[in-house]
Amino acid sequence: MTVGSVVFAVACLMFAFSLLMPMARKLQLPYTVLLGAFGVILGVAALRFAGAEGVGGDLLRATAGLELPADGYLFIFLPPLLFSAGLSIDVRRLMDEVGAVIVLAVVAVVVCTGLVGLSLSFFAGVPLVVALLLGSIVATTDSAAVVAIFRDLGAPKRLLVLVEGESLFNDAAAIALYTVLFSMVVGGSDPVAGIAAFFGGTIGGALVGYVFAKTGALLIGAMKDLVMGEVTLTVALAYLTYYVADTYLGFSGVIAVVTAAIIFANDGRMRVSPGGWSVVEGTWAMLDFWATSLIFVLAAMVAPRVLEAFRFEDVLILVILFGATLFARILILYALIPALSHFRLAQPINISYRAVLAWGGLRGAVTIALALAISEDPSLSEDLRRFILVAATGYVLITLFVQAPTLHPLMRLLRLDKLTPRERQIRDRVMDVSRSRVQKQVNAIAEEIGFPLPPAAEGTEAPATRSLSMEREDLLQVALLSVASREMDLCLEYYQRGIATRRIAETLRADASRTFDGAKTGGVEGYGKATAVGLKWGWQLRMALWTQRRFGYETDLARLLARRFEVLIVAEFAVRDLITFSRESVSGFVGPQIVAEVEKLLEDRLAGILGALEAVSLQFPSFASDLHQRYLNRIALGLEQTQYREQLRQSVISLEVFEDLETDRRVRQSGQEKSPGLNLGLELSRMLAAVPLFSILSSPDLSNIARQLRPGLALPGEKIIEKGRIGTRMFFIAAGSVKVHLPNATVELGAGDYFGEMALVTHNRRNADVIANGFCHLLVLDRRDFRRLMRTNAALQAHIVETTSVRLRQAADLTTELDARH
Repeated sequence: MTVGSVVFAVACLMFAFSLLMPMARKLQLPYTVLLGAFGVILGVAALRFAGAEGVGGDLLRATAGLELPADGYLFIFLPPLLFSAGLSIDVRRLMDEVGAVIVLAVVAVVVCTGLVGLSLSFFAGVPLVVALLLGSIVATTDSAAVVAIFRDLGAPKRLLVLVEGESLFNDAAAIALYTVLFSMVVGGSDPVAGIAAFFGGTIGGALVGYVFAKTGALLIGAMKDLVMGEVTLTVALAYLTYYVADTYLGFSGVIAVVTAAIIFANDGRMRVSPGGWSVVEGTWAMLDFWATSLIFVLAAMVAPRVLEAFRFEDVLILVILFGATLFARILILYALIPALSHFRLAQPINISYRAVLAWGGLRGAVTIALALAISEDPSLSEDLRRFILVAATGYVLITLFVQAPTLHPLMRLLRLDKLTPRERQIRDRVMDVSRSRVQKQVNAIAEEIGFPLPPAAEGTEAPATRSLSMEREDLLQVALLSVASREMDLCLEYYQRGIATRRIAETLRADASRTFDGAKTGGVEGYGKATAVGLKWGWQLRMALWTQRRFGYETDLARLLARRFEVLIVAEFAVRDLITFSRESVSGFVGPQIVAEVEKLLEDRLAGILGALEAVSLQFPSFASDLHQRYLNRIALGLEQTQYREQLRQSVISLEVFEDLETDRRVRQSGQEKSPGLNLGLELSRMLAAVPLFSILSSPDLSNIARQLRPGLALPGEKIIEKGRIGTRMFFIAAGSVKVHLPNATVELGAGDYFGEMALVTHNRRNADVIANGFCHLLVLDRRDFRRLMRTNAALQAHIVETTSVRLRQAADLTTELDARH
């Protein structure tokens, strides 16, 4: 077969695929069903008219001659099928359903493989290992046809997530199991070694996928504005991950590709060039479409040849196979999932969902790829290859031509194509408000161009009159979910507009995802708790603070504080935009009272952010000023780019002028990428000079005490001293202020004051909590050094003892006064 005939055959098939898509929509059939039928017809024609002359005969012979070696189906088709599925899945929604997905995928694969193996071995006399191998091949589910039906009917989002997640992990687990069973069939390895290889290959494949995905995300971040390079890198990543894991390391290439896709989708989304991720998704959707179409047609073309050698016992095999796989699915959905839900290890699935999931376990491209790989493997006997190919192909055709067309009526019967009462209310409200706005815009356009005002469209005469009869808590939750979703979109917009760096946008997107989950599971309270987490000090910063206090190393602390300040500035932008969004876009759907409550939540959140930023401005004014100026410059550069693009679109400037302007703008933008350095101001000499007490010391004494003091930084709200603890240190305030919470009063101390000495002098436990008002520069003196200092410096000893005596008398007087009042 010549290269030209291969190109001719593939081009003709591609042309046919493009025509089958609108035909499938017209006939309201899943695309894969039509593909299977087309392949069968093509296969029959190739058998009957192979000797025909002319273009038709050449086409039939060319398509019939499209054959690949055994591993060709795996190495060519599996990477795009798996990587595309992992890349497009909603990871956040997947994590909500992770328990059910793992059960439906991994556990179901083992159950299906076992039941098929035992059933065929017992009822049809098939060798157990061979039957298990067939079970692993047919255990892979295909979500393409099912998801297409679900989307056409408007099925619930949760059903889509369950099916897509199941298909992704199901394929990975089934193919990993298939690899082990195949080696047992070929080499006769023992089951224990096979099980060890299965788990070793799975864990190793996951590690390889993780490393490749992280490496790919780092590399793609360096390809600024090179979208074609970014897309090419993702294609190379999928194939290299599979090949290296499978060929060189002996791990599961499938697990590696699935892991790489999920990790890369999470990390790479914010690293590609602005607008580049949509190109990446579009490219992979196309690769998935080509791979699925080609493999379905190639397999369906084999069906007529297979059916020519069809025997009566093959009918029994298919009946047992269909019954065993369906029973395995029912067992998982109606026994295991409810049991796990009872123990809160998985979210419950209602009975209607379970019925659709049980009947919707279609098989497709991956099952066919594995069967074709077996059929072309010369190391296996002819009878075994025929058995696997006939059983797997026949079973796939049954699921496509029996189960897929009946999913429509089943969903309608169970009323899963209908909106819930709550969703219908929201839909009606959205329709009313949207039509009202459209009518106003149309009227404005008509007045502007002098046309007579059009009659109001049906349903717009009394816009937004249908009120939502939902509880206040439900309305609030709807509004908060809308705001949280908008916040996730804003993070990506800020990155694309150059307002936020990739790292800052990633951090804020993770925070926004947490607020969405909080609002979803806990309503107003959950949203409030989730937003409060973003203002807390993370473990990394606390570790850096501990390192600075313990070893005096402050580089990491300065870097993390600078990053936190940047996050807060962009968060301020986001919350202000969200307040505007809630007024302009959410108010019409849930009403002004609900929006007022949402705005109150957002304003409280904004106040917390501004308070944190104010602490920065007070203690590090030059850094805060530089940071604000840098973000204004970024906004200006983003607006400048918008102007250039608009002038290019209007043909005011040529493409050459635009590219020259963009080159200059990108150079200036790169100068805004580097964060301004943060000097923590923890120089010991400067801090000593800020404490008036040390001015009474001579130069030798000052040098001596300097060797005993350690500079430190207290964070806003940090409890520096806790009441009831044994005192081991005293503190001198070089900058900032603290509040001392005594039993009956609160005292504020500022720069030049000191605290913590009373426990060291009296040997009693701490009698008060001391909390930092903002960032505080402190000089810390340990108890041992304190005692040495008190022995060697009489002036300092006298000053501290006098201050301690005064504080003790004041505390005693206050206690006496309060006792007298009571």
